[in-house]
Amino acid sequence: MQRNDMEQERGEQPFVPFLARANERSRPQPVPLPRPVARVRVGLVDSSRLTRECLAGALGAAGNDFAVQGFTTAAECIGAAGAGYDLLLCHAHGEGRAAMPVLADIGALHSACPETPIVVLHDSAESTDPCFVRRLFGEGAQGFVPTSRIGLPLAAAALRFVQAGGRFAPVELLLDDAADRPPAALDDDDFLTPRQRLVFSYLRRGKANKIIAYELGVSESTVKVHIKNIMRKIGATNRTEAVYKAQTALLRA
Repeated sequence: MQRNDMEQERGEQPFVPFLARANERSRPQPVPLPRPVARVRVGLVDSSRLTRECLAGALGAAGNDFAVQGFTTAAECIGAAGAGYDLLLCHAHGEGRAAMPVLADIGALHSACPETPIVVLHDSAESTDPCFVRRLFGEGAQGFVPTSRIGLPLAAAALRFVQAGGRFAPVELLLDDAADRPPAALDDDDFLTPRQRLVFSYLRRGKANKIIAYELGVSESTVKVHIKNIMRKIGATNRTEAVYKAQTALLRA
């Protein structure tokens, strides 16, 4: 104590034992709290209220990273597209022609939100036709989930994969030999959506994209999307080839 008093009188720092200084340095530092993870904003189109609400609740609880808003029709979902969805879901019910309306829904959603990935959920109890799946992808879908064979954990993982930029479908559907048939083998009237048939009617008359857009009251970019999807479905590389193939093998106009 006498030494410390003398040091203070000379303006020197008092002697502090090493143990006290070590304890001062070992004080616990505050740990920063983790930042909340942004949830994936999902727009769900499902005509059935029960399955729509069940899917919204189940996906919302799957890892707590999906925020789902349900709609009865694709038009309602498009009307709310300003919400900035990260992912769009369409739930198709039934088999065969009963499930065909989803093709028009996918085409409309893709035209309105071309940058937003789309996944189709299908509750068919029968084996899915690979050609139907390929037509969904041709309309603009990036994922296909058969709900009769895939449970919630895998479905949620598939949605995250598609939202991140991937494409998903059960591999047996994509590798099926029947799926390799050329589009000309499909002669049903539903091969092109009503909107695509209308655009094609202008193509047959040699109308330019600007004229088609003006006549239909849509943007030129929307017309280009329709023409691109028509050519992909038909397996054509240009407009002339698309018209020829569609006239001779696909449409009974």
